[in-house]
Amino acid sequence: MSAATVVDGMEAALEMATSPIGDTPALPANEGQARELTGLDPAEAVDVMAKVNEATGGRPTAAAIRSEIGSRRIDPEPDIDAEVEAEPVEIAPGFTDAALAELNAPTPTPAPAQPATPKRRPITDAFDSATFNLKRAVESVNRLAADDRLKRNKDQIKASNLSDLIRVRDALNSVITQLEG
Repeated sequence: MSAATVVDGMEAALEMATSPIGDTPALPANEGQARELTGLDPAEAVDVMAKVNEATGGRPTAAAIRSEIGSRRIDPEPDIDAEVEAEPVEIAPGFTDAALAELNAPTPTPAPAQPATPKRRPITDAFDSATFNLKRAVESVNRLAADDRLKRNKDQIKASNLSDLIRVRDALNSVITQLEG
């Protein structure tokens, strides 16, 4: 229910409840006040506004409206002195007190399950992917080796990359030997 609906309902209730002497409670002054009245029927909202106007000297606030509504909704305290006696329950035929006690006993909480070990990708898929990436890297190095700038910068490229290329070549020869053997 929107705040505008509450205000419209309150206006209708005010028209019906206007006293002959003209003392009608004020409508909510803003949306915050009207929002506090949502959920109430218009007659109750008019009553709440009347009490809040009286309590605040004609200057209602959303907090005062909320407080008034909250005080109306307090549940009565239960009568502690009234004791409720439970009637004895008859045991179904075939059951004994011991069997019922066993059925009603708390069950132990199961131990939390151990997390499963993460599964690895199938080695064939991993090998295919690595071979594809290696092929692309080798093609890239071959393109750079074919570049005409290699001759001018050969010494600098050799100093920073030759040892890595030899290590990669030896590792690939080892893998090829394993696969062939």
